[in-house]
Amino acid sequence: MQRDRILAKIRQIELESNRHSQMPLSGRIKSHFQGQGMAFREVRSYFPGDDVRTLDWNVTARYNEPFVKVFEEEREQEIMVLVDVSASMYYGDYSSSKIEKSLEVLATIAFSGVSKQDKVGAIFHAQGLEAQFTPKKGKANAFKMVDALLRFSPKQERTDLNEAIKLLRKPLKKGRILFVLSDFMGQTLDQTLWSEASKNQSILAVNLHSPSEGNLPKQGIFGMLNPETGDRLWVNGFSRKTRNRWQATHEAHQGAVKDFFQQQRIPYLVITTEDEHLLAFHRFFHMRK
Repeated sequence: MQRDRILAKIRQIELESNRHSQMPLSGRIKSHFQGQGMAFREVRSYFPGDDVRTLDWNVTARYNEPFVKVFEEEREQEIMVLVDVSASMYYGDYSSSKIEKSLEVLATIAFSGVSKQDKVGAIFHAQGLEAQFTPKKGKANAFKMVDALLRFSPKQERTDLNEAIKLLRKPLKKGRILFVLSDFMGQTLDQTLWSEASKNQSILAVNLHSPSEGNLPKQGIFGMLNPETGDRLWVNGFSRKTRNRWQATHEAHQGAVKDFFQQQRIPYLVITTEDEHLLAFHRFFHMRK
């Protein structure tokens, strides 16, 4: 990682959290997962503009007019961030690597938690558990997680997110929010495991993607190395057919990942290494209103 540039970005994120009583993202996270980490208070008559997702159908049927549930935010929310630290996450281009973008997202979530007095924890996982941080409040905890990922050197190269979800599928605190930061490469996701996990908590899958992954250079014959398996492949970049096949395979994989999470009804967001991640988050939550 380009340490100086990353540290400057993290400092910017921290200053933003200090400047505002709440970071723009923190409120969006909680309002999006309304009902998770929210305590029921009462019902009242429906007013135009109320979120239809809060309609209380039992009371509505009883009185033959629409009523909505009113929630109040619990004093603290538990947020966990699962970071894929397998070898493919260290791929990037001139802008940044996928793991660097994961670091920015982790910092944003962690410092948003600081401003909202939430407990935030993290797990770094490759083929197995690499590091674990118990959910805690406070800026010191946020810095601890961010600094750990900045300095991190994983022992394993391959990916097994199914094993990670086994560790996280039964949260200790009801209503936990789980962010999964990964490129979702190198394995088939287990539908049963992810379905079970999503029943016990709110999951947001964030696909970290480098635009250059789907495009081969137009000229040259070169060797390519799969960083997780060690497999080598010689590719003819002069061949348009080869380039088109490579792009089609990559797009098919991305489509399959998106379809998987849609089938599981798990919110899914793509953030590229070229994106401003906060803007990507805001666009995502705005579209899902």
